[in-house]
Amino acid sequence: MALQRTDFIHFDNFDLNPPPDFCDNPATVKAFRNYSQNKYPPEQLLDRFGFDDVSHVRPPMFNR
Repeated sequence: MALQRTDFIHFDNFDLNPPPDFCDNPATVKAFRNYSQNKYPPEQLLDRFGFDDVSHVRPPMFNR
């Protein structure tokens, strides 16, 4: 039997929550700095962040 007409379309797990802001937890900030320092050589850090010392870099923010 074929469906002739629908009255209602339902999408499962459809939600409009915004992405979270960055976590200001000191462990998260430290982990981001370590990740950045280990992933990029100094010349790429300079291109990406504007300086090669990431000791004061904070994780990127969302929804701002």
